[in-house]
Amino acid sequence: MLALIPGGPPRGDGEDTVDAPDSEDLFSAIGGLLFSARETAACAGSRSVWNDRPWISVAEIGILMEMMKEPRCAEMVACLLGQEEAETKRLLDGMVSVGILEVCPRGYSPTIATRLYCQSLVGGET
Repeated sequence: MLALIPGGPPRGDGEDTVDAPDSEDLFSAIGGLLFSARETAACAGSRSVWNDRPWISVAEIGILMEMMKEPRCAEMVACLLGQEEAETKRLLDGMVSVGILEVCPRGYSPTIATRLYCQSLVGGET
């Protein structure tokens, strides 16, 4: 049991207690919070890329790992993936809309969550 006090940390005194959520509910709540925080008109259009292809390829994961070393612009990522720049920009903006990447002055860079995911794929060696 967790004790919840509005605006404060959990207390262990038994007041205001609720059952701890199972992991699925917790991840759904976190995902909902993160998703709603990114909700904008531009993001709604960018998210449409996932309707067409709801996956990330092995090559794209490789690019994400390379982006951990230094940010990449859409033109560079397009060259690395062998795609048109407009198609790549749509993909990158779609990744921004769901929190995989963030825009920085030098292009696109993986978010902290993406960096942790990529590190888990290679055993933390990056």
